[in-house]
Amino acid sequence: MFTIFALSLTLILAQSDDTSLHVATYLDVQIRLTNQGISLIKQYRDATRMERGNSTVDVIQEIARPNRFVIIETWKDQPSFEAHERAEHTAQFRSNLKAIHSSPFDQRVHQGFAMDTRAPSTSPGMITDSSPASKISQPATLRS
Repeated sequence: MFTIFALSLTLILAQSDDTSLHVATYLDVQIRLTNQGISLIKQYRDATRMERGNSTVDVIQEIARPNRFVIIETWKDQPSFEAHERAEHTAQFRSNLKAIHSSPFDQRVHQGFAMDTRAPSTSPGMITDSSPASKISQPATLRS
């Protein structure tokens, strides 16, 4: 999906006894509406961060195609995530996104993430980052 991307460490699904959920939502907006998309995504991010049971929300913008984003959320447990899915601001975000998206969003829910400790493979034009896992999204994270 993302060939040139600021998130260079490979996330792999891991077995975990942890009850937290990790959600990666991939979306793209029409190129001419990128700024409107950024504004909408920031509103969603800020509202989601205030929800009970949310641990983190990071938004990452693709460098080569700035109209493409991934929203990475961590939820304390399944009930917290389900409450978020029913929240008014989530429904409003998705409704507003339909008017400006290039294709439907792709949401993937995982239980447990682990970082691949192998050195990332590189190809011409690929951006890599060897920073700790807690900092991997910072360079491309949407700023307030």
